[in-house]
Amino acid sequence: MTIFSWGGAKGTPLAVLAGMAILTIGPTGCASSAIAADAGVPHGCESRFLAGVLPPDANVQLLVAAGDTVPARAFTDYRSIALHVVVCAGSNSTLTLRPINGQSFSEQAISVERVPVRSGDVINPIHNRAEANAFKEREAAALDRLQGYPNPVHWSDPLGALLVAADAQRLAGVGPKRIIIVSNGYLQTPEYNIFRFRANPISFVGPVLRTLREEHTLPALSGTDVVIVGVTAGASGMDGTTGETRGVCRFWEAIVAAGHGTLVYCGRGLPDVSGAMP
Repeated sequence: MTIFSWGGAKGTPLAVLAGMAILTIGPTGCASSAIAADAGVPHGCESRFLAGVLPPDANVQLLVAAGDTVPARAFTDYRSIALHVVVCAGSNSTLTLRPINGQSFSEQAISVERVPVRSGDVINPIHNRAEANAFKEREAAALDRLQGYPNPVHWSDPLGALLVAADAQRLAGVGPKRIIIVSNGYLQTPEYNIFRFRANPISFVGPVLRTLREEHTLPALSGTDVVIVGVTAGASGMDGTTGETRGVCRFWEAIVAAGHGTLVYCGRGLPDVSGAMP
Protein backbone atom coordinates (compact mmCIF):
# COMPACT_ATOMS: atom_id res chain seq x y z
CA MET A 1 0.00 0.00 0.00
CA THR A 2 1.09 3.56 -0.51
CA ILE A 3 1.87 5.47 2.67
CA PHE A 4 0.52 8.97 3.24
CA SER A 5 1.16 10.36 6.70
CA TRP A 6 -0.78 13.15 8.33
CA GLY A 7 2.30 14.39 10.17
CA GLY A 8 3.35 11.79 12.71
CA ALA A 9 5.83 13.24 15.19
CA LYS A 10 9.42 13.32 14.10
CA GLY A 11 11.20 10.25 15.37
CA THR A 12 8.05 8.21 16.00
CA PRO A 13 8.92 4.49 15.76
CA LEU A 14 7.40 2.90 12.68
CA ALA A 15 5.43 0.36 14.68
CA VAL A 16 3.79 3.17 16.62
CA LEU A 17 3.31 5.30 13.52
CA ALA A 18 1.44 2.45 11.89
CA GLY A 19 -1.22 2.76 14.56
CA MET A 20 -1.53 6.52 14.14
CA ALA A 21 -3.06 8.67 11.42
CA ILE A 22 -1.84 7.00 8.24
CA LEU A 23 -4.02 7.04 5.16
CA THR A 24 -3.72 4.52 2.34
CA ILE A 25 -4.30 6.17 -1.00
CA GLY A 26 -4.30 4.10 -4.13
CA PRO A 27 -2.20 1.31 -5.59
CA THR A 28 0.87 -0.37 -4.17
CA GLY A 29 3.69 2.10 -3.52
CA CYS A 30 7.43 1.67 -3.65
CA ALA A 31 8.19 2.18 0.01
CA SER A 32 5.91 -0.04 2.05
CA SER A 33 7.44 -3.43 1.29
CA ALA A 34 10.98 -2.07 1.60
CA ILE A 35 10.44 -0.69 5.09
CA ALA A 36 10.02 -4.17 6.50
CA ALA A 37 13.44 -5.43 5.35
CA ASP A 38 17.05 -4.42 5.94
CA ALA A 39 18.36 -5.82 2.66
CA GLY A 40 19.94 -3.24 0.43
CA VAL A 41 20.21 -0.50 3.08
CA PRO A 42 23.35 1.57 2.32
CA HIS A 43 26.04 1.71 4.99
CA GLY A 44 25.31 4.57 7.41
CA CYS A 45 21.68 4.94 6.31
CA GLU A 46 19.48 5.17 9.40
CA SER A 47 16.16 5.16 7.50
CA ARG A 48 14.88 1.92 6.07
CA PHE A 49 12.01 4.00 4.70
CA LEU A 50 14.37 6.10 2.57
CA ALA A 51 16.41 3.05 1.60
CA GLY A 52 13.20 1.56 0.19
CA VAL A 53 12.18 4.76 -1.57
CA LEU A 54 15.64 5.35 -3.08
CA PRO A 55 16.74 2.26 -5.05
CA PRO A 56 20.02 1.96 -6.98
CA ASP A 57 20.31 3.61 -10.41
CA ALA A 58 17.53 6.11 -9.64
CA ASN A 59 17.12 9.70 -10.79
CA VAL A 60 16.63 11.66 -7.56
CA GLN A 61 15.64 15.33 -7.40
CA LEU A 62 16.14 16.73 -3.87
CA LEU A 63 14.32 20.06 -3.40
CA VAL A 64 15.15 21.89 -0.15
CA ALA A 65 13.84 25.18 1.27
CA ALA A 66 16.48 27.89 1.02
CA GLY A 67 17.19 31.29 2.52
CA ASP A 68 14.30 32.96 4.33
CA THR A 69 11.83 30.35 3.04
CA VAL A 70 13.09 28.10 5.86
CA PRO A 71 10.82 28.42 8.91
CA ALA A 72 12.44 29.99 11.97
CA ARG A 73 14.96 27.69 13.68
CA ALA A 74 14.17 24.86 11.25
CA PHE A 75 17.28 24.91 9.04
CA THR A 76 19.15 22.37 11.19
CA ASP A 77 16.23 19.94 10.94
CA TYR A 78 15.82 20.51 7.20
CA ARG A 79 19.54 20.03 6.59
CA SER A 80 19.49 16.83 8.65
CA ILE A 81 16.54 15.39 6.71
CA ALA A 82 18.22 16.26 3.40
CA LEU A 83 21.49 14.69 4.56
CA HIS A 84 19.62 11.48 5.39
CA VAL A 85 18.49 11.45 1.75
CA VAL A 86 22.12 11.87 0.65
CA VAL A 87 23.34 9.00 2.85
CA CYS A 88 20.45 6.69 1.92
CA ALA A 89 20.47 7.32 -1.85
CA GLY A 90 20.98 4.12 -3.84
CA SER A 91 24.24 3.27 -5.57
CA ASN A 92 24.87 4.80 -8.99
CA SER A 93 21.88 7.12 -8.66
CA THR A 94 21.98 10.68 -9.97
CA LEU A 95 21.27 13.11 -7.12
CA THR A 96 20.28 16.68 -8.04
CA LEU A 97 19.97 19.31 -5.29
CA ARG A 98 17.68 22.28 -6.03
CA PRO A 99 16.82 25.28 -3.83
CA ILE A 100 13.24 26.26 -3.04
CA ASN A 101 12.83 30.02 -2.93
CA GLY A 102 10.54 32.63 -4.48
CA GLN A 103 11.93 32.10 -7.96
CA SER A 104 12.39 28.33 -7.92
CA PHE A 105 11.29 27.90 -11.53
CA SER A 106 14.30 29.85 -12.80
CA GLU A 107 16.90 28.58 -10.32
CA GLN A 108 19.74 26.31 -11.40
CA ALA A 109 20.61 23.15 -9.49
CA ILE A 110 23.19 23.66 -6.74
CA SER A 111 24.76 20.27 -7.35
CA VAL A 112 24.35 17.24 -9.60
CA GLU A 113 26.33 14.16 -8.61
CA ARG A 114 26.46 10.44 -9.20
CA VAL A 115 26.11 8.45 -5.97
CA PRO A 116 29.18 6.26 -5.42
CA VAL A 117 28.86 2.49 -5.51
CA ARG A 118 27.87 1.28 -2.05
CA SER A 119 28.04 -2.47 -2.45
CA GLY A 120 30.66 -3.26 0.22
CA ASP A 121 33.27 -4.17 -2.38
CA VAL A 122 35.44 -6.91 -0.83
CA ILE A 123 38.36 -6.02 -3.12
CA ASN A 124 38.76 -2.40 -2.06
CA PRO A 125 36.28 -1.51 0.72
CA ILE A 126 38.51 1.28 2.08
CA HIS A 127 38.45 3.11 -1.25
CA ASN A 128 34.67 2.71 -1.49
CA ARG A 129 34.17 4.05 2.04
CA ALA A 130 36.44 7.04 1.36
CA GLU A 131 34.55 7.82 -1.85
CA ALA A 132 31.19 7.64 -0.05
CA ASN A 133 32.44 9.93 2.74
CA ALA A 134 33.77 12.47 0.24
CA PHE A 135 30.41 12.44 -1.56
CA LYS A 136 28.57 13.07 1.71
CA GLU A 137 30.90 15.94 2.62
CA ARG A 138 30.41 17.63 -0.76
CA GLU A 139 26.64 17.38 -0.46
CA ALA A 140 26.71 18.63 3.14
CA ALA A 141 28.67 21.68 1.97
CA ALA A 142 26.12 22.26 -0.80
CA LEU A 143 23.29 22.05 1.75
CA ASP A 144 25.06 24.60 3.94
CA ARG A 145 24.84 27.09 1.05
CA LEU A 146 21.04 26.99 1.33
CA GLN A 147 20.92 28.73 4.71
CA GLY A 148 22.00 32.09 3.33
CA TYR A 149 20.68 31.51 -0.16
CA PRO A 150 19.30 34.69 -1.79
CA ASN A 151 15.55 35.14 -2.04
CA PRO A 152 15.06 38.71 -3.29
CA VAL A 153 11.30 38.36 -3.81
CA HIS A 154 10.67 36.85 -0.33
CA TRP A 155 8.22 34.21 -1.50
CA SER A 156 8.33 30.41 -1.34
CA ASP A 157 7.60 28.45 -4.51
CA PRO A 158 7.85 24.68 -4.00
CA LEU A 159 5.51 24.25 -6.98
CA GLY A 160 8.01 26.02 -9.25
CA ALA A 161 10.78 23.74 -7.98
CA LEU A 162 8.51 20.72 -8.54
CA LEU A 163 7.83 21.82 -12.13
CA VAL A 164 11.55 22.09 -12.88
CA ALA A 165 12.25 18.73 -11.21
CA ALA A 166 9.43 17.07 -13.15
CA ASP A 167 10.82 18.40 -16.44
CA ALA A 168 14.27 17.11 -15.50
CA GLN A 169 12.81 13.68 -14.70
CA ARG A 170 11.00 13.60 -18.02
CA LEU A 171 14.34 14.02 -19.79
CA ALA A 172 16.29 11.72 -17.48
CA GLY A 173 15.69 8.53 -19.43
CA VAL A 174 15.49 5.11 -17.84
CA GLY A 175 15.69 4.39 -14.11
CA PRO A 176 13.39 4.91 -11.12
CA LYS A 177 12.32 8.53 -10.67
CA ARG A 178 12.06 10.13 -7.25
CA ILE A 179 11.42 13.69 -6.03
CA ILE A 180 12.06 14.51 -2.37
CA ILE A 181 10.76 17.88 -1.12
CA VAL A 182 12.02 19.26 2.21
CA SER A 183 9.80 22.25 2.88
CA ASN A 184 7.01 23.49 5.13
CA GLY A 185 4.71 22.78 2.19
CA TYR A 186 3.10 26.20 1.96
CA LEU A 187 3.00 27.63 -1.54
CA GLN A 188 3.47 31.40 -1.22
CA THR A 189 3.60 33.29 -4.52
CA PRO A 190 1.54 36.16 -5.94
CA GLU A 191 -0.12 33.68 -8.30
CA TYR A 192 -0.70 30.87 -5.81
CA ASN A 193 -0.75 31.71 -2.11
CA ILE A 194 -2.15 28.94 0.09
CA PHE A 195 -0.63 30.46 3.24
CA ARG A 196 -3.73 32.22 4.54
CA PHE A 197 -4.90 32.69 8.12
CA ARG A 198 -7.59 30.11 8.97
CA ALA A 199 -7.74 28.95 5.36
CA ASN A 200 -7.53 25.20 4.76
CA PRO A 201 -4.97 24.52 2.02
CA ILE A 202 -7.35 21.95 0.53
CA SER A 203 -9.64 24.80 -0.53
CA PHE A 204 -6.98 26.04 -2.97
CA VAL A 205 -6.73 22.75 -4.89
CA GLY A 206 -9.44 23.61 -7.44
CA PRO A 207 -8.23 27.14 -8.37
CA VAL A 208 -4.55 26.12 -8.51
CA LEU A 209 -5.19 23.06 -10.67
CA ARG A 210 -7.46 25.03 -12.97
CA THR A 211 -4.77 27.66 -13.54
CA LEU A 212 -2.03 25.07 -14.04
CA ARG A 213 -4.11 23.30 -16.68
CA GLU A 214 -5.03 26.52 -18.45
CA GLU A 215 -1.38 27.55 -18.59
CA HIS A 216 -0.18 24.02 -19.45
CA THR A 217 2.18 24.05 -16.45
CA LEU A 218 0.88 21.04 -14.52
CA PRO A 219 3.96 19.02 -13.46
CA ALA A 220 4.26 15.84 -15.54
CA LEU A 221 4.95 13.20 -12.88
CA SER A 222 4.03 9.95 -14.60
CA GLY A 223 6.19 7.18 -13.15
CA THR A 224 7.56 9.47 -10.43
CA ASP A 225 7.29 8.89 -6.68
CA VAL A 226 7.21 11.99 -4.47
CA VAL A 227 8.09 12.36 -0.78
CA ILE A 228 7.36 15.59 1.16
CA VAL A 229 8.85 16.19 4.61
CA GLY A 230 9.19 19.18 6.92
CA VAL A 231 5.53 20.18 6.59
CA THR A 232 4.43 23.11 8.83
CA ALA A 233 7.63 23.00 10.89
CA GLY A 234 7.95 26.40 12.52
CA ALA A 235 5.52 28.07 10.12
CA SER A 236 4.75 31.48 11.58
CA GLY A 237 1.06 32.19 11.94
CA MET A 238 0.15 28.50 11.88
CA ASP A 239 -0.31 26.27 14.89
CA GLY A 240 1.34 23.29 13.20
CA THR A 241 -1.36 20.90 14.35
CA THR A 242 -2.13 17.57 12.75
CA GLY A 243 -5.05 19.30 11.04
CA GLU A 244 -2.75 21.84 9.39
CA THR A 245 -0.40 19.08 8.27
CA ARG A 246 -3.33 17.13 6.87
CA GLY A 247 -4.51 20.11 4.85
CA VAL A 248 -1.10 20.83 3.34
CA CYS A 249 -0.50 17.18 2.53
CA ARG A 250 -3.88 16.78 0.89
CA PHE A 251 -3.16 19.83 -1.26
CA TRP A 252 0.04 18.20 -2.52
CA GLU A 253 -1.66 14.81 -2.86
CA ALA A 254 -4.06 16.44 -5.33
CA ILE A 255 -1.28 18.22 -7.27
CA VAL A 256 0.86 15.09 -7.56
CA ALA A 257 -2.10 12.89 -8.51
CA ALA A 258 -3.21 15.36 -11.19
CA GLY A 259 0.28 15.08 -12.68
CA HIS A 260 -0.07 11.26 -12.65
CA GLY A 261 2.60 10.81 -9.99
CA THR A 262 2.45 9.00 -6.63
CA LEU A 263 2.73 10.78 -3.29
CA VAL A 264 4.46 8.09 -1.25
CA TYR A 265 4.74 10.01 2.03
CA CYS A 266 3.94 13.46 3.39
CA GLY A 267 4.61 14.58 6.95
CA ARG A 268 6.60 16.68 9.38
CA GLY A 269 9.66 14.44 9.55
CA LEU A 270 10.93 11.10 8.34
CA PRO A 271 8.79 8.27 9.72
CA ASP A 272 11.59 6.18 11.19
CA VAL A 273 14.48 8.44 12.26
CA SER A 274 14.81 11.20 14.82
CA GLY A 275 16.23 13.74 12.40
CA ALA A 276 19.63 13.67 14.09
CA MET A 277 22.69 14.06 11.90
CA PRO A 278 23.39 10.78 10.07
